[in-house]
Amino acid sequence: ALHYDIGVLLSKQGQLDQAVNQFALALKANPQDTDTLLALGKTHIQRRELSKALESFEKAIEIDPEDARPYTEAAKVLKDARNYERAEHMLRRAKQISPSDLEINRLLSAMMTLNLVHTAQTAA
Repeated sequence: ALHYDIGVLLSKQGQLDQAVNQFALALKANPQDTDTLLALGKTHIQRRELSKALESFEKAIEIDPEDARPYTEAAKVLKDARNYERAEHMLRRAKQISPSDLEINRLLSAMMTLNLVHTAQTAA
């Protein structure tokens, strides 16, 4: 837990390389810790390492498929990568897990709209 806490502090201070190192040490001690994987993924986003971020979120999904958070975070990365269809799929799964979550519902509505517009533009 110590490496996780230090990683969170370093990430908030913008010391992203050191934060990633602390999260890696935390995962070495507890590879099944989804909170650390989520924090690592978010730090990778700050570093503009979207594929590494997505990898962290997908690993968290493997460990705990009933936690909506990694689906939501993965959807944000997929949206940034313009993979709207897959992002929508992730958000639909998150909504199944947590149907009353306002953020998930808002993101899903926006993603469905983006996906429709994108599909219409592609077809035109």
